[in-house]
Amino acid sequence: MRVIRGDSSIVNNIYSYDLFDSNNPNLIHSQVYNNIFTSLNSPSTHATAFTRNIFVNASTINTTNNGNTSVNNLFQTNPLFLNSSASNIHDNNYRLYAGSPGKNYGTDGSDVGFYGGEFPFVLLESGAMQLPTIRSLQVSGIVKQGGQVRVISTISNASNN
Repeated sequence: MRVIRGDSSIVNNIYSYDLFDSNNPNLIHSQVYNNIFTSLNSPSTHATAFTRNIFVNASTINTTNNGNTSVNNLFQTNPLFLNSSASNIHDNNYRLYAGSPGKNYGTDGSDVGFYGGEFPFVLLESGAMQLPTIRSLQVSGIVKQGGQVRVISTISNASNN
């Protein structure tokens, strides 16, 4: 991740990989709220406000001598997704169970994660994501200069594999 400096907001997302470099602060003077971090261990940030996030693995936000603040975050907490699997992230259903600690927990009273906030993510009626996903991709081998590259792809959303 590149360094984000000043007045940046990271709002209503779900991160399943580490967002922050553990050795170098890469988020500076920013606000991070209403997110779910499933693999984040220890964010390396400076002067950043963390508010109402769920951290599955992290036990705290370092606020010692770095200007960070941590308000009403939930640590080592399972967000209780309806369906998530590391083996097929494109077909996961990251909506929250009714009993999830993230339901209505956002700073605006909506859910944390990308189904809450001012512009919530919308699913198809089947419950599948609307975003297209590349299911297969074949690219021709070596091509001479000025030649044509042949690309064959299969693209679909989760509801029409």
